[in-house]
Amino acid sequence: MSIERMGTLTGSLRVTGGSASNSDGRLGRSSDGGAGSRSSGWSACWSGRRSSSWDGIRDGVWSGMRSVPRLASWSRSAAIAVGWSFVIALGASESQAATPSEIGPAAGAIERGRTADPSDDADPEDPEAPRPTAVELRFEGAGGIELVGTLLRPARVPAEGVPAVLLIPGSGPTDRDGSQPPIFRIELLRLLAERLADEGVASFRFDKRALAAYADLWPDDLEELGRFFSFANFVGDAEGAFAAMRAAEGIDRARTAIAGHSEGGLIALGVATRRTAAGEPPAGVALLATPGRPIDEILREQIRRPMELTGRPLGPEELAGLEALDAALAAVRDDRPLPAETPPVLRPLFNPTTAVLLRELMQVDLPAQCAALRGPALVLIGAEDAQVSPVRDARPLAEWLVAREPAATTLFVVVPATSHNLKGVSPADRIGFRGPVVPAAMDAFLAWTRLWSGG
Repeated sequence: MSIERMGTLTGSLRVTGGSASNSDGRLGRSSDGGAGSRSSGWSACWSGRRSSSWDGIRDGVWSGMRSVPRLASWSRSAAIAVGWSFVIALGASESQAATPSEIGPAAGAIERGRTADPSDDADPEDPEAPRPTAVELRFEGAGGIELVGTLLRPARVPAEGVPAVLLIPGSGPTDRDGSQPPIFRIELLRLLAERLADEGVASFRFDKRALAAYADLWPDDLEELGRFFSFANFVGDAEGAFAAMRAAEGIDRARTAIAGHSEGGLIALGVATRRTAAGEPPAGVALLATPGRPIDEILREQIRRPMELTGRPLGPEELAGLEALDAALAAVRDDRPLPAETPPVLRPLFNPTTAVLLRELMQVDLPAQCAALRGPALVLIGAEDAQVSPVRDARPLAEWLVAREPAATTLFVVVPATSHNLKGVSPADRIGFRGPVVPAAMDAFLAWTRLWSGG
């Protein structure tokens, strides 16, 4: 069932102090306090009953979405996924570019649930006030190798334990903080973990086996190394991390969830599918800037896009290169040697250390995995993501999750002026590696957390 054909949602918006809220208390900010205006920050709709009349609510959400260039082709009905699901659409106004500072304190605009009592927070002026505690936790990954990560607990841990989130990094030699030092210091996962601790939620994040710190464990043979870095092993490692987190002192096993960034979202789906089949489903799953298509489609797009940005028709050389790319992808998919005519510029992409991983990623059944999920789900992406598409990746993921049976809450959030790493982009920083997580993205992540944690 697609978003367009899911049904409709109705409710009554009331305007209070520049924010629109419904009878359930969930909020939606609009530029002039009206439900149907163009949003300068974001618009929201809430879970509710099915109905045949919902134009006012739909238009309020659509007014925000249509001003994001990458979403301009979406139909109005794509703005809302319904059926007892909760969707938020964020978008900059056409007359005002949305920068991180303009998105600013969207905190409280998204459903906040119960916020932590200020008295629970550590007082920075009091050296004896309780603070979050970080411990290094070792665990067994796929194939029996030992991996390590950081378990961060909030300042106060009640007797019944606290909820916890496993944070899974993206592709490449990525560390527990979500960085690839010394060049790419993104620290997305560390920033999420620290904010979760402030909210009374623990987290566990770990170094991937591809990190140089584990180099002594790597096989010398290139083909064996490729199998060592297989997607199946990445999923197995994360499953081991999830088990270690659930077994850690002070963690409430019944309230443990999984969040993955980029390729980490695909790994999160793999772990959730396995644990659900074993009768131990995670309490929730968050897909942050996660691909929603087979990797071969994404690679074609990423290689073709720079050619098209020149503004001129593709010439014989470019077309031949794309044909060679298709032939190489087919060879990897079928587990055959690369064609002899594969250009040197493409061969590093399909070397023996990546072939197994690429082939496995081509075979991931995303619709089936999404259908198997239980509990609240989040699909979160930046509108300026240069690696994953809000339309071609995030939207299908949201559609599959909304169509789950039995039905469960799905949050789908597109944040304007935000990068693949959920950082702000600007004319001075189009890549979006540096700085804090965009507040609206953080708020969406916390809204998802409260759905399954009881916060």
